Amino acid sequence: MLLGLLRQKPSNVAGLSARKDLRSENLRASIKQISREARKAKSGDETARWRAAGIPEGYSRPRVLYNPASESIVLEVKNAAKESRPTRLLMRHKDAEVYEPIGSPEEEVSYESAITCETRPIITFNSMHKTKRGGGTWVGVNVFDLVNRSLTLCVSKQDFAVPAPYSGGWIAELLRLSDDACHVYVKAGLEMRHENGAKMDYYVARMDLKSGQLELVSHLKNVWL
Repeated sequence: MLLGLLRQKPSNVAGLSARKDLRSENLRASIKQISREARKAKSGDETARWRAAGIPEGYSRPRVLYNPASESIVLEVKNAAKESRPTRLLMRHKDAEVYEPIGSPEEEVSYESAITCETRPIITFNSMHKTKRGGGTWVGVNVFDLVNRSLTLCVSKQDFAVPAPYSGGWIAELLRLSDDACHVYVKAGLEMRHENGAKMDYYVARMDLKSGQLELVSHLKNVWL
C-alpha cells in the first residue's frame, strides 16, 4: 500500500517521503528482506485472533451492521478462499468480545444480505441454497431476534405472493427494513411465462413479511442484475 502511495505524485505521502529521503526502490528492497517465516507468523497471529473472536475458520471480509435497539453488532462474513461458499452471520453485544453464530444453517445454505432497523431488536436476511458451481436457489426471507435468539422463516419460496401477470420469482437482495419491521424493501426477480419460454423482470418492491405479498415500486429497466 505504501509503495502505491509513493507512486501518486503530487501527494502528501510522496512529499514527506522525499523530505525523509525514502525512495520506493529502497522500501521495496526492505520489504523483500522480510522472511517468509515472519510473514507466515504474522498471518497466523491474525488468524488466531479471528478464531478467538468467534469468526469461523476460512471466513473474513466482514460487512458490519449495528442494531441500536439491542446494542448488537452483526457481521456478515464471506469465505476467504471461495466466493461460492455460503455466507455466514455472526453477532455480539457491543460490550462483548466474542461473536456467536446466527442460526444453524446447513452446509449449503447461505445467510446473506442482512439488514436491520432503528427501533426493533431484529435483523432480516435472505437465505440461499448454494451449489458447488457458484449458483444458488432462493430459500426465503428470515427474521432473527437479537434478544431472545429466535429465528423465523417469514416468507418462503412456496408462499411468495407475486402480482399478475407474473407466475413466480425470487428475492435477489434486501434493501431496507421498515421502522415497524412489518415490511421490507427488496430487489426482486419476477418470472413471466409465455409461448416461447420465460422472461425475467427485476423490480424494487415492498414485501409484507406476514403475508409475503409483494407490492411493486419501480421496474429496473435496462439494469443488468
